[in-house]
Amino acid sequence: MTSIAHPHSLQLPAGVAGVERIAAALRSLLPARRAAAAPAPVVNTLLQQERAEAALARATLGIAVSNIRRYD
Repeated sequence: MTSIAHPHSLQLPAGVAGVERIAAALRSLLPARRAAAAPAPVVNTLLQQERAEAALARATLGIAVSNIRRYD
């Protein structure tokens, strides 16, 4: 595996395959839908949490892709 040195000592896998691996890892961190039997206020809270986590994952992936493009 080829890695790219990151300014903060983070090793990122290089190239398109690396981006796909990062995306898969981030997707695996997102929680499964837990709201099936929960009351409405809990459902709304869980959905808001999932949206925030998804936004964070997208932002993290965007940073990773940017760094890969910069150092690749």
